[in-house]
Amino acid sequence: MKRQAQHCVNVLLKELQESDMTYKEMMEVSGFSYFWLIRLIKNLKKEKLVHVCGYYKNIRGQETIKIYRYGKGKDAKRNSLTAAERQKIHRDRKKIQIIPTSLIRVTDYEDRNTRSYKPDSQRLDAVV
Repeated sequence: MKRQAQHCVNVLLKELQESDMTYKEMMEVSGFSYFWLIRLIKNLKKEKLVHVCGYYKNIRGQETIKIYRYGKGKDAKRNSLTAAERQKIHRDRKKIQIIPTSLIRVTDYEDRNTRSYKPDSQRLDAVV
């Protein structure tokens, strides 16, 4: 390993001793690319110098972003959703998607019951 790369690894290990870090934070500290960092962490895990101490949730609420800690220890387990919880989230998302279209239908119905209602074809002729 080159001298500069060894220095970056030493800086990274020093930062890991001080605080827990994700891949993104490790990339900022060390200056390594994502793929080089994956190989490095894999080797450090083999030597039992780092372990996964927890997970951050992504936008969808899934625990996918690993948090690494310096030292020996077992990797933390992810908390997975039960089938009922996943189904509830799916139903809630579908309700949110349905609401805007139903509001459009209600406003269209209200427009038809007014005296100034014109069908879509007459509206387009007036615009053109």
